[in-house]
Amino acid sequence: MNEIVKKAALHWLKLNAMSTVYAAVGLTAGALTAFIVPVFTDINVWTAFALGFFLPTGPIYLYAASNRCMTRRLSQVKQWKDAGLIADKHCEALINRILEWYSGRVCPGQETEMAGSLQDESPEPTSDNTRSQATE
Repeated sequence: MNEIVKKAALHWLKLNAMSTVYAAVGLTAGALTAFIVPVFTDINVWTAFALGFFLPTGPIYLYAASNRCMTRRLSQVKQWKDAGLIADKHCEALINRILEWYSGRVCPGQETEMAGSLQDESPEPTSDNTRSQATE
């Protein structure tokens, strides 16, 4: 019996590691609901799992699309660039992807227009940026 639990836990961890944030949290919440709810009620285990799977989706979406989360995400990318962990072009690509995703949540259908206007407003490269671009 103990070997079965170890294998199940290992498969669970592998599945969660390969999943998106929504799927990983949904699977965990579904599993917890499937274990806890049938103890106190006569609900089927699979019904409890299905209900628990979708519970965290809304709060996670609201958190991921919040201004606070976007600010933290953008500052993290800048810290990586300042620490030399990523190149300037990768930093710009990440920032553009983050802003594209965020603008799709705030103003659906206008993602490309907003990303284009953000690129148009970018400042001229400084001497540090031109030096790093010349070496690449």
